[in-house]
Amino acid sequence: MANGNTGDNILGYFTEKGYGNDFEFKAVECEWLKAQGCTHEIAVGGLGGVYGSRYRGAKLLKTVAHVLVDEDENGNVWKKWDIKKLTLFNN
Repeated sequence: MANGNTGDNILGYFTEKGYGNDFEFKAVECEWLKAQGCTHEIAVGGLGGVYGSRYRGAKLLKTVAHVLVDEDENGNVWKKWDIKKLTLFNN
């Protein structure tokens, strides 16, 4: 279960509806992700994470997250995640 004691400026967590996995998120810190329109960074992996990154940029809304997953010849590739239980921590 996600918790607010990670020390990574975690703002909260949500549950992805399709598989029921919990994900923590923080405010976007990476300037490149900000320039792509991301509002948050979602923790997706442990130390080093998938493809060397612990976080994915995302546009996080109340019931959906648009997650930046790749780039191709047409620009950014976004994946839509339906989410539930969006919870903010009282830090």
